[in-house]
Amino acid sequence: MRATRRSVHAKALLGVLVLTWTAAGAWAVPAITVGSLEAFPNEIRTFDIQVTGGDMVQGLDFYVQIGDGGVANGGADTVPVITAVDIVGAGTLFSASNTGQRTPLSSDLLWAVSTTTDIGQAATLAASGICARLTVDTTGTAIGESFPLLLTGVAEGIFGAPGVDTAFAGLAAQITNGTINIVVRPGDATGDGFVDDTDLAVLLGNWESDPLIISTWELGNFTQDSLGDTDVDDADLAVLLGNWTGPPPPAGAAVPEPATLAILALGGLTLARKRGIEPRE
Repeated sequence: MRATRRSVHAKALLGVLVLTWTAAGAWAVPAITVGSLEAFPNEIRTFDIQVTGGDMVQGLDFYVQIGDGGVANGGADTVPVITAVDIVGAGTLFSASNTGQRTPLSSDLLWAVSTTTDIGQAATLAASGICARLTVDTTGTAIGESFPLLLTGVAEGIFGAPGVDTAFAGLAAQITNGTINIVVRPGDATGDGFVDDTDLAVLLGNWESDPLIISTWELGNFTQDSLGDTDVDDADLAVLLGNWTGPPPPAGAAVPEPATLAILALGGLTLARKRGIEPRE
């Protein structure tokens, strides 16, 4: 039987001394593939960053950077902004055993957080599951934009080239960086990043249009991918109201509730039908 090799690694990272025990050949090396992530403009979106492999680990040093890292990293990018990084919360890998989360670095586009296992709870954990939850604010982004999301080569402007990499307390991981892609929000006929009264006006203006004319997304047909769906109807109205954002509200102003708008819109359509009026310009 092949002898199992054991090694002990010590590394001071983020100001924390961490010991990591590994058994070569027993588990696969931790692997993180960020992938192509999607978000809408002008929203708060949380992404789960997954790790696979199952190697036993004793901590995590999680570095993340969007774009060039912004001013803190000597860059020029300003959006999207990182608002939170969670590596010990409910459902994450280290929620079962941790000594708390340390955040030695946090700026708009650049964060670093770390934790270690609590020997009293579990000395090691299998690297499989959600290793981090990343929350970003996409305000100021536009449909079609794409932003690099890096877990390696992070913070070159602070630590020097080639930057620092996410690792499991000294145990290197196989990491494939990804992107955050800004896509059109369902119900946004005008493509301005919001679903509001202008989109509702477009939809109502093309309600139950000529069946010989195929209505497009820009005309309010948000379900056009459905087989045989060529017009604007109740299904499209449901999509619009289900994704309602309203325009950017003035300070202290309330955004109308989708339920209220649904009542008003449907009421208007019912009245138009009773009068035999086609609500299309």
